[in-house]
Amino acid sequence: FDRNGRGLGESIRYQAAEAGTYYFAFLGLSAQEYGWCHCGITAYEQSPDSKLQTLDFTVDPVPEPESGDLWHWNAATLTLTLMDGFSMHSGTVGTPTIKLPGGSTVVLEGEASLCTGSAQSIQCLGDLTIRGDSKDAARLTGVSSFQSQNSACQVIMVQGKLTVENCALILNSDDTTIEAETGLEIREALLQLETE
Repeated sequence: FDRNGRGLGESIRYQAAEAGTYYFAFLGLSAQEYGWCHCGITAYEQSPDSKLQTLDFTVDPVPEPESGDLWHWNAATLTLTLMDGFSMHSGTVGTPTIKLPGGSTVVLEGEASLCTGSAQSIQCLGDLTIRGDSKDAARLTGVSSFQSQNSACQVIMVQGKLTVENCALILNSDDTTIEAETGLEIREALLQLETE
C-alpha cells in the first residue's frame, strides 16, 4: 500500500485475507532537513469462525441466532450474551457491528472479539452496561478503523452512561475508543485503550 504523506503520528491498518507470512516495508522521508520513522506492528488474531455480519437489536424483528452462533438475545431484559469464542466483523461503512437499544446489558461469558471498519463496534441508543464474571475471565477485544474519511469509528459509542464491571476491555481505534455521552462508571474492570 502507498499512503505517503499521512502525517506525523498517523497509522495504517491492513487486514490479511488469510493466514501466512507477511512482510512490511516502509520508507521515511526527510522534510525540511529533519525527519524520522517509527514502525510499530500490533497483530490482532481473528477467529477462523468469525462471522461477517451485523446485529441490530433496535429493529423489528430482531436478529435470531443460527445454530452454532455464540450469542443470545433476551428481549425481555434487553440482555445480549456473548459466549466464549464469539467473534464478529463488519466492513460496512457507517454500520455498527452491534446496535443496541438504551438500557441494554452485554454479558461476557469468556472471550469475545469485534472488528469494525468505519463505524462503531458497539453502538447503544442510551445507557449500556458491559459485565462479566471477572476481569481475568471475561474479555472483549475490539478494533475499529477508518475506511472512509467521513465516518466515526469509536469501538464503543453510548448515547447515555456506560457502566463496565467485572470484565476486561481491550480496545483499539483510529478514533476515540469509548464515547459515553453522559458518563462512564468502572467497577472491578480492566480497560486497555489505544488510539492511533
